[in-house]
Amino acid sequence: MLLWNQLKSDQIGFRIRRQVPMGEFILDFYCANPKVAIEVDGSIHDLYRQQDIVRDMWLNSQGILVFRLSAKAVLKNPFTSAQAVRQFLEENPTGQSEV
Repeated sequence: MLLWNQLKSDQIGFRIRRQVPMGEFILDFYCANPKVAIEVDGSIHDLYRQQDIVRDMWLNSQGILVFRLSAKAVLKNPFTSAQAVRQFLEENPTGQSEV
């Protein structure tokens, strides 16, 4: 919720949606233009690294980049995390550049 408060209502200059179904996955956040999935990874993701790799590969095959943030970073400073999202989106205007 902390990050969402910074991303909603186009506050960073991009339209972001949350909890977006994409194939068999639900993305934490999604920006359709450019095509970027924004995922917040808590410590549980350490146990599911292989699933994250498969998910990222599938999303990439759909032309969607994946930008990951640690939950610790978001909790520590949601504003800075939102600015990192904005910077990533600005640097990848077509969603086709490599991460």
